[in-house]
Amino acid sequence: MRKTITQWFDSLVNRAVLLVVVVTVLTAVIVTVVSVQVSRQELEAQTRAQVTTIASMVALDVDQKLAERFLVLSNVAESLTMEEITFELRAQLLDVELTMLRLGRDTLNERLVFVLRDDRERRQHEEKLSWEATHDTLTGLLNRRGFNDTLTKWLLEANSLTRPSVMMLIDLNYFKPVNDRGGHLLGDDLLRRLARCFTDAVRQSDFAARLGGDEFAIILPACGIERAKKLAEDIRVSVGGLRIEKDDVSYGVTASIGLTELSAQDSGPRETVARADKGCYAAKARGRNLVVTVPAPPVTAVQ
Repeated sequence: MRKTITQWFDSLVNRAVLLVVVVTVLTAVIVTVVSVQVSRQELEAQTRAQVTTIASMVALDVDQKLAERFLVLSNVAESLTMEEITFELRAQLLDVELTMLRLGRDTLNERLVFVLRDDRERRQHEEKLSWEATHDTLTGLLNRRGFNDTLTKWLLEANSLTRPSVMMLIDLNYFKPVNDRGGHLLGDDLLRRLARCFTDAVRQSDFAARLGGDEFAIILPACGIERAKKLAEDIRVSVGGLRIEKDDVSYGVTASIGLTELSAQDSGPRETVARADKGCYAAKARGRNLVVTVPAPPVTAVQ
């Protein structure tokens, strides 16, 4: 029975790939219904040569990577269940919604109806909504929600890392005059440039966020406090050197930065952010445009 199901899906996969050529061209939702009537013996006669031929055609006419993934799927299809094959088609090859309806149940003939729907638009819309829920649309950085989720994750990892993770809180100085005199469009442009400055300065494994207004934060997993101090100084200098010209007037800001290590003693993101915020306030009190480090609380010995 398992082999028969596999052969049914060989036939399904053959037709699905042929429909891909059409689906990739059309932008509207496509619903294709294929009705097939074959005997069990004919299903058994379906060979891998047909799969290879179709995949080769896709490679020539559509997409080499798509063809390669299809061949991988065809090679392991015998070991997959019906649900697993459907999942592989949807997750690896295409954004499609795939439905099978069995019309006949006699022993000699099987009558099946397959419905293949282009599901890209719905999935893209869901991905967009998911991205917007955790990102700042102006800068493309994490928003406060995305930042808190990420910070929570790395707080849970605090005890397992050889080097401590560090949080950097960046408060811009003199941003309000930029908005008031240069206008909000200029202010938005400055925020986008600063966001690029932050992402260019850190590693790909680090996380930059805009918490709101002129406040930014960066999470540096397993960075170590000494390296974080140097990075914070580099960012402070870069922020101060960024200028925008408008109507012969030069606009810019500086940064007051608070640093603190992520501690397993913290009950949640609020405590970590509060320490880094103390560093920002201390930097402002000392004349702004400074980096101040606030130590994490000492580790309490387990009794």
